[in-house]
Amino acid sequence: MMSPQCGTCGAYFTGNETFCSRCGSPRVANAYQNPYGQPVQQTGGGGWFQRYYSPDRIVQRIIIGRIIGLAIAVLIVGGCIACVLLGGLASVLGSH
Repeated sequence: MMSPQCGTCGAYFTGNETFCSRCGSPRVANAYQNPYGQPVQQTGGGGWFQRYYSPDRIVQRIIIGRIIGLAIAVLIVGGCIACVLLGGLASVLGSH
């Protein structure tokens, strides 16, 4: 039986070392793990937590929050402008 091979650089493991002596990557125990040693599929709340706080989702939530904030600011400024214009129109019509 052949010694296990490093998935990153292809070096053979000679004993029970947990990291490759050539490149330093962690040793993968089975085919269901990625090269970093973490399980690919997680069950329970841990997987949800990691997906919720993934960098692409954080950026997506920031962009959506900025768009909503900009829309609220436009509505507030537009409402103030409308009130000023309607007040000016009312004063002009009331003075005649």
